[in-house]
Amino acid sequence: MSVALETRTVAKDYSPRPVVSPIQITDAKSMFVVRDDLLVAGTKQRAIIPYLKGLIEEGHNHFIYASPFSGFAQIALAYACKELGAQCTLFCEKESGEYVHEFSKIAKSFGARLILCHTLADAQAKSQSYAALQNRVKLIPLGFNSVAFRTLLEEEISRHWWALNSVYKIKELWLPIGSGTLLNVFKRVVGAEVKLVGVNVNVLPEADQRIASIAGDQRVTYLRSPQRFHDPCQDLPPVPSNLYYDAKLFSFFEEHAADGAFWWNVAR
Repeated sequence: MSVALETRTVAKDYSPRPVVSPIQITDAKSMFVVRDDLLVAGTKQRAIIPYLKGLIEEGHNHFIYASPFSGFAQIALAYACKELGAQCTLFCEKESGEYVHEFSKIAKSFGARLILCHTLADAQAKSQSYAALQNRVKLIPLGFNSVAFRTLLEEEISRHWWALNSVYKIKELWLPIGSGTLLNVFKRVVGAEVKLVGVNVNVLPEADQRIASIAGDQRVTYLRSPQRFHDPCQDLPPVPSNLYYDAKLFSFFEEHAADGAFWWNVAR
């Protein structure tokens, strides 16, 4: 007599419990880093699948994004589109005006179509023009800075923050500032007892309203990297981190962070 075995499809966990690693800076200070560099698509992976599912339910099947040359969001979008069977077109700023960045190549490996542009402004203008001429497409804002995405990411960060904070009693959290999406999410998640430190890595001009609103926020200790966004970080952190993005936070973190402080490393 044969016995039929029940088979079940286990849903993939796109937002697993964060991995935390200690960083020993001096004998007197120990800090910690949240290792979202271990996720295929970094921190944005935690919300991108449900975000796109919602847009697909609205009738969209093709997603467009204008990406800074080393932006990790391009990987997150391409990865999610592959997982969901949707089309992805990326208007990618070329590295140093000439070369395709390795992150754009990774996005292409997930099935994204690349259209190369000389500057981010050029990429944004061309992506807007392209989206206006297509049907069932959705232009995704820089850094996924939309209410729907922020809400979904806030839900995921809240869930994990509670678990982390119950163990570590976090009093100081360091975050990079690109478009400001991540920091604005954390402002809604963490309590007033937690010091928030944001380091602007110069993706956008400081006069941009998205940056100016953070710089003037009394809830945030605001710092700005002296390096241009297009210049790679020279002070390498002890974990894989985007050299054009949140790796630039590390030198500030190393020098100024309090004992027990946390750095949320958003991507490799």
